[in-house]
Amino acid sequence: MGTQAIAKKTTEVAGWTGEQVDLIKRTIARGASDDELTLFLHLCTRTGLDPFARQVYCLKRRENIDGQWQDRMTFQTGIDGYRLIADRTGKYTPGREPTFEYRENQLLSATAYVKKQTADGTWHEIAATAHYSEYVALKKDGNPNRMWSEKPHVMLAKCAEALALRRAFPAELSGLYTEDEMGRTNETHDAEFTPARPALPAPARTESVPSPKTNGPQPSNLPANGAELLARLQAKDAQLAKEGVIKPAALLNHVAEMGHKVMGLPADIGQWSTPQAIQFAVDTTKQFLDARKAQPQPAARPQPEPDGIAFYNELTQADDQLYRDGVLHNDEDPTADEKGKFREQVIDKLAERFRVPRDPRQWTPEAVAFGRTEAQKKMEELQPA
Repeated sequence: MGTQAIAKKTTEVAGWTGEQVDLIKRTIARGASDDELTLFLHLCTRTGLDPFARQVYCLKRRENIDGQWQDRMTFQTGIDGYRLIADRTGKYTPGREPTFEYRENQLLSATAYVKKQTADGTWHEIAATAHYSEYVALKKDGNPNRMWSEKPHVMLAKCAEALALRRAFPAELSGLYTEDEMGRTNETHDAEFTPARPALPAPARTESVPSPKTNGPQPSNLPANGAELLARLQAKDAQLAKEGVIKPAALLNHVAEMGHKVMGLPADIGQWSTPQAIQFAVDTTKQFLDARKAQPQPAARPQPEPDGIAFYNELTQADDQLYRDGVLHNDEDPTADEKGKFREQVIDKLAERFRVPRDPRQWTPEAVAFGRTEAQKKMEELQPA
C-alpha cells in the first residue's frame, strides 16, 4: 500500500492529511511498514501526542528472539509524555517520592506512586515496582550505559513511574512505552537490545564509587563542590519561600532527607562533594519543583505590611491630623512649619531606646510596640483637654 493510500485510510479515521503522512513516513517513522505507520498515526491521535514536536516517535530495534535477531518497531515517548497524557484526563496528580529497595547495599528495585481519581470522586494511590536487573540499559560490552551508570536511581524511578501510570491509565497508555523502559542509549536510537541479557550488579548504595569516565566535555553548570551546591539550594529555597511557593527550608530539608534515604549521604549538604551526590541533589530538586508546578496553587493573598511600615504610616496620619488641628507649633518661631514634628519626636525616642535605624522596615516588633505606647502618650500631651 502506498503513502497516498495510507493517507486516505488514516485520514478517514484520524484526520491526517496526505502531506503530514508523507512527512512522517520520510522522517519520524522512517523504515516503518504500512501497517506500522497506520498504527503509529492511530496512537498519536489517541494519546494526543504531537510527533512533529518529538513528543512521540518510532524506533526500530533488533531483538534476539529464540536465537534469531529480528527487527521490531516500537512507539516510544519520554516520561514527560506519559505525565502529559495522564494530566489531560483531569484525574491524575503526582504521588509521593519513589522508594528504593536494596540487598547487600546494592540497588534492587524502585517503587513509584501516582494518584488517580475514580468516578465517585475519591483519590486512590497506585504503585508499581521496577527491578534494576530487568530495566538497566546495557552497552554491547555488557556494562550499563552512561545514564544508568551515573543516575541509576533516577532512571529506575522513571521506569517504575511509567509502570504505575500505565497501570492507572491503561486505556490512554496501552501500546506506548517510555524510552527508559526500552533501554534506550544516549548515543543512538537503533542500538541492539537483548531482553534476556544478564545485568551486572547494581551500583552500591554509597557515594565513594568513582564517577565513570565519559567522552567529551562535561556539563559546566553543575555546582563544583558541596559548598557551592548548598549555597545554590539555599538561594533557591529563599526565592521559593519569598514567592510563597514553599515554607522556608522545605526544599533544603527535602533534598537532605532524600539524600540520606536513597544515597546514605550525610545530613549536611555542604559535605556532598562527589559528582554522584551533586547530580542526585540536582535531579531531586528538579523533581521537587516539577511536583510543585503540577499541584494547583492557591489564590494569592495580599501580604500584610511589616509592623514597622504600618506603624510609620500610623505616625504620619496622626501627625497630619495634629497639624490640621493646629496642635503642632513652635513657641520660639510661630511662623515655622512644624508638619512632621510629632512623627520625628516619636521616632527619635524609639531609636534612642532600642538603638534601631530610622528605616521603619528594620524596626523590631518590640520597638514598634514601644513606639505605639510612646505615640499614645505624646498624643495625650498635645491634645487639648
